[in-house]
Amino acid sequence: MAEGGEDYAVPNEQIRNIRKLQELCKGRLTEIEVRKIMELHDWDLNRTANAILCSNPEDLRDILGRTDEDELQAVFKDDVIQDLLRKQDILSEVRQFACKPCDNVWWRKVPARKMVSTCRICRIKYDAIPKEEEWGWAIFECSCGNIFSGFGQMNVTKRTCYRNKGGCGQFVLPSQIRPPDRRCRKKMSPIDHSFNVPYYPGHFPLNLSPGLHIDCVFFDPYHQAQKLKMERQADDNNADRQSQKVDQVNQQERPVQGE
Repeated sequence: MAEGGEDYAVPNEQIRNIRKLQELCKGRLTEIEVRKIMELHDWDLNRTANAILCSNPEDLRDILGRTDEDELQAVFKDDVIQDLLRKQDILSEVRQFACKPCDNVWWRKVPARKMVSTCRICRIKYDAIPKEEEWGWAIFECSCGNIFSGFGQMNVTKRTCYRNKGGCGQFVLPSQIRPPDRRCRKKMSPIDHSFNVPYYPGHFPLNLSPGLHIDCVFFDPYHQAQKLKMERQADDNNADRQSQKVDQVNQQERPVQGE
């Protein structure tokens, strides 16, 4: 069993090394070319990267069997690629992706060179959502120094600052959207908060007074859910009281047996 496990582990490790070396070279080398170079150095990523750094373009061209030197010259002349090969550090970002037909939203850590991810439902590849259009758990930084968080969308959602009970009353736009991380999610704050935004799924509009000129204002779903829960409990209590009254009336109108 151990030998079988090693047989499966080695190819997976080789594939990871091939992809990493491709990212380090910014896609200048194909998968087949990277495989040729790594096979010459026993699939050692460090030795392969050093060999690319120390070899001449002509020698590397002969190994790969290329007739043109344009792409290889780019590898040797690009300072960024040279620095990446020395550090073996791939530049990556955690970005948001969305598939409208599948109603699927996800976050993925992707290379900064090519920020693309595949929807797990339909298997279609999508580009990352622009940072100025991301939505989710947002961080708000008010000019008064108050920093708070809540659901929102970049450049769209405006939340009111309620610092020091009365608060400064300013509308604050999100400064960033954080990827979901349950370990870092804190308990919902009891401080009053509201925000205005065009139709936002899962949120309910607030009735405005005639003096306000805001297109649409929404409460957080947590507070709306608590309100609906209290309304349902009140309806259940009223129904129980009505049922008790009906039972009392029926008992009074029911004739007594034996008279």
